[in-house]
Amino acid sequence: MGVAGTVSYDNGLYTLAGSGADIEGAADAFRYVYQAANGDVTIVARVATQLNTDYWAKTGVMIRESTAAGSINAAVLVTPEGGVVFQRRSSTNGETANSRVQGLTAPHWVKLVRTGNRFSAYQSVDGVTWSQIDSNQTINMATSATVGLAVCSHKVDILGESTLDNVDLSGSSISAIAPAFNLAPGTYTSVQSVAISSGTPGASIRYTLDGTTPSETAGTLYSTPLTITASTTVKAVAYRSGLLVSPVTTGVYSLSLLPSNWQTVDIGNVGIPGSATYLNTTYTLKGSGADIWGTADGCHFLSQSISGDFVITARLTSMSNTDYWAKAGLMVRETNAANAKNVALLVTPESGGTRMQWRSTEGGNTSNHELSQSNVPLWLRLVRSGNTITGWQSDDGVSWIHKHSVANSMSSGVWVGLVVTSHQNDTLNTATFQNVDLSALPSGTSSWQAFQNHWFTAQ
Repeated sequence: MGVAGTVSYDNGLYTLAGSGADIEGAADAFRYVYQAANGDVTIVARVATQLNTDYWAKTGVMIRESTAAGSINAAVLVTPEGGVVFQRRSSTNGETANSRVQGLTAPHWVKLVRTGNRFSAYQSVDGVTWSQIDSNQTINMATSATVGLAVCSHKVDILGESTLDNVDLSGSSISAIAPAFNLAPGTYTSVQSVAISSGTPGASIRYTLDGTTPSETAGTLYSTPLTITASTTVKAVAYRSGLLVSPVTTGVYSLSLLPSNWQTVDIGNVGIPGSATYLNTTYTLKGSGADIWGTADGCHFLSQSISGDFVITARLTSMSNTDYWAKAGLMVRETNAANAKNVALLVTPESGGTRMQWRSTEGGNTSNHELSQSNVPLWLRLVRSGNTITGWQSDDGVSWIHKHSVANSMSSGVWVGLVVTSHQNDTLNTATFQNVDLSALPSGTSSWQAFQNHWFTAQ
């Protein structure tokens, strides 16, 4: 085949695209979607549409001993102009025989039945009244074979696309088609909806959410899409009378929902949008941005709105080394404008260490006070008392060192939280935080009193 084929499935509709010289002669070239079949089997499908790439382009159903080009096979195929064809190759690499009903085009129904080594072909305009094509044919095919859908453009360099629906398989060795989830398993930052379907017409679906394996009798009967509000493992099977139970389909969905009252936002002109997630007690921030510095900032900020005095504590557990001056830590901002007043206690990945930074006027320059050469993991704390904001640092969350105090006359209502910047606007920096706690303090409580009166503790 000159052009690789494709197959997709959506809500009962199979879309096959395939090139290939032909399904004919001593060897075939086409696109085939199939499953294993042992012994007797029946396959039915309606060829809904067919692209006319050639008079002898072909689309339909097939039972095939193997996927080798010269394999023994039987097929019922619709063509754009040559009618419906019953084809069969009764020996490996042998010639193909065919019987044809002319004047039939898509949309059209086709059916192929295997009973032992007897193969019977049928066609129908409505899927109700069937007409047999030629007589039953004896083909000595191995019991273990394949059954599926085939498409061939009859042009090596052109894809021929066809759609098939009402596809149905039956037989003692045929399983229902395994369920499919409309949402790919993975990690999400909001509540999700998961719909479950099976390509087997008339199949029922049962699912579990507790890790156990569903069956025809175990699990919840599926009827409406599932609402995923927490990290969940979904397992599902499909079943129908006359078919074996399908293989189990498993989807693991992790939800990193932010706790209530937290909001996440990019500050300033960032090259790549940032994000913030929460999972298993860990906050993960990703942010680009040129810097937290100068007269305007570029960073990602996870924060809560709070009024008056407060204390915020967090353990910075990791950060990417995207630049010598990449920064992550705690921040207080008057607004989320890039040039807003702010105070921050920040850590850099290299010898820049820990520093207090502040912008005292809107649009003004940023000042800083270098504190230490400490690196992550590191405990950080900011305390606001009136117009004074004090930074603290600890290696263990128990013994704290007072680092610096800044006078900054921000409004009573401010935004307080976690921040990260990559110092490379085309790169995301990832920082993780644990033991995050934000608490209001009684008015007038100094930073020192807060420690003495145990208004806050590190968890």
